[in-house]
Amino acid sequence: MAKIAQRESLAALLLALALAGGWVHAGGGAAPDAVGAASARPVRVDLSRDGIAELQVVPGVGPTVAGAVLAERDRRAGYQSLSEVLGVKGVGETLYLSMCRYVEVQNGR
Repeated sequence: MAKIAQRESLAALLLALALAGGWVHAGGGAAPDAVGAASARPVRVDLSRDGIAELQVVPGVGPTVAGAVLAERDRRAGYQSLSEVLGVKGVGETLYLSMCRYVEVQNGR
């Protein structure tokens, strides 16, 4: 239990840091191209409503992991917090920490 609380605290801290830098919601748009990527703000993917294409914009998330994340969203009728993706097959701590910069959960589903 303490390890889960530590992960959630770390996730909250990392998410707060990412949010402090601002974001742009993906909303079905494409990822920034290589030329504009350095100056672009991070893309934000909403796990509550975005689909597989938007989720694959997140570095390290391919079609298999994106599908698993969305299948779990459907199974549980939405995510309440980002840390819930840690239970998805293919999402380990390293990928989760990377995802925190790009992914958010708005209002559950």
